[in-house]
Amino acid sequence: MSSDSSSTPRRQCRFPGCNRSVKSQGLCQRHGAKPKLCHREGCEKQSKGGCDGLCRAHYKEGNEAAAHAATAGSLPPPPPPPPSVYDSVLPMSYAHNNNNQSSTMPLVDYLRGNWKREFGWHRVDERRARGLPSMATAQQNFEGWERQMVVYESMLLSAVETGHVPGHASVGCR
Repeated sequence: MSSDSSSTPRRQCRFPGCNRSVKSQGLCQRHGAKPKLCHREGCEKQSKGGCDGLCRAHYKEGNEAAAHAATAGSLPPPPPPPPSVYDSVLPMSYAHNNNNQSSTMPLVDYLRGNWKREFGWHRVDERRARGLPSMATAQQNFEGWERQMVVYESMLLSAVETGHVPGHASVGCR
């Protein structure tokens, strides 16, 4: 363990003279801590953190089986990814002439056309368009490109009212 004051000190084994980190019950594994074992019947290996109570081999085996079942045709193929808002709707919205009162900004049309969909639909669609996995929860932190997209969209939507897009010439979409 480093003596760096910024790192959290690890608890040490209570066995006299031992300076190993505590595993459980105040002891290191060498001095009697009981390791958590794999939940699979007959397996004597230790479970690993983040593996749902399984050893790495059984966790990997379960994930491979699930991936194989998904590719074996038991599930219908996923719908084709939607077009990327970043690549299509935002550039058209930047180029939109706000002086023409008869046409609506493409971003406004896009959002209006989908407003009845489930919470977080816009983010889910954009991640699918980029080939990224869906989020575990809707509250998952934004990635950098997602924050940038929110800023661009907010800027464009606020310009609908004022007719002026601040920094319009210097803003790009990718």
